[in-house]
Amino acid sequence: MGRKTFWILLIILGLGIIGCNSAVKTDLIAEVNGEKISRVAWEERFLIIKKNYETRNNAGQSIDEKKDKELIKNMRDNAFDNLVAQALLRQDAKSKGIIIEENEVDALIDQLKANKSDTGQDEFTSYMQANGMDEKQLRDEMKMQLLINKMQASVSKSVKVSDEEIKKFYDDNKASFMEAGGTQISHILVASEKEAKDILLQLQQGQDFAALAKKYSTCPSKEQGGDLGIVNQDTSFVTEFKTAALKLKPGEMTKKPVKTESGYHIIKAGAAKEARSQSFDEVKNQIMMNLQNEKQNSNFNNYVEELRKKSDIKDYRAK
Repeated sequence: MGRKTFWILLIILGLGIIGCNSAVKTDLIAEVNGEKISRVAWEERFLIIKKNYETRNNAGQSIDEKKDKELIKNMRDNAFDNLVAQALLRQDAKSKGIIIEENEVDALIDQLKANKSDTGQDEFTSYMQANGMDEKQLRDEMKMQLLINKMQASVSKSVKVSDEEIKKFYDDNKASFMEAGGTQISHILVASEKEAKDILLQLQQGQDFAALAKKYSTCPSKEQGGDLGIVNQDTSFVTEFKTAALKLKPGEMTKKPVKTESGYHIIKAGAAKEARSQSFDEVKNQIMMNLQNEKQNSNFNNYVEELRKKSDIKDYRAK
């Protein structure tokens, strides 16, 4: 994680700066244009980054700080850089009259609470657990993210992608737009063999597959009537499922439930599809949005880097 990387890590973002106006310098790690950043804030930000890494890259296991000294150092450096960047952005936003209202934060929190994660919990709770934060810390995080979104929209609003850039990207990356061939597969997943057999009987009696998938399946694909898209030998499904699915001809359905570690599946094959290259017109909008995001992110990172260069930043970490 180099210095450039930390601007990208702003997407994670953490706590707001804790004021330390009465603290002596030994209690500070930095001053950014006179705004003080405490060692407490630095430690809290480090712990969030560390927890996030452990959850996403280390199967939830704690990092061995004695063995992974370089990794820990990089995390502490990133925690420092994050806090400095947040101070710079808050100060610049204030000068531009950009503010975040509490009701904006409320709306984002409500949205997180309404959305469910893979665990069945609301995303608000799942995110707090994954990053070792309490509700106030997550609220601070959301507020900072909203501020960044507004700042990026303000400083990158003139960034555009030309038709020539879009076409060049398509021509240079045609292999990326190959659509794999295979068979369209749908399934209904339930917990018990008995339930699977009961559903299978209903299907054999002429009941609609998609309707029964929406009613009984425990897989998120139920919202699409059990549709899993195109499946082929390279699809990363468990062997038992993939083997059974690829034996089916278009229109066929498994005659008995297929057991996997997830439960019992009833599998149905749709149309076979040949591999093909997507046309420029099919992917033009997708390419445009991706390039636009890349250019806006790059522009914003450069903007924050310029703020840093012209700011008075005092680093007290070594003192």
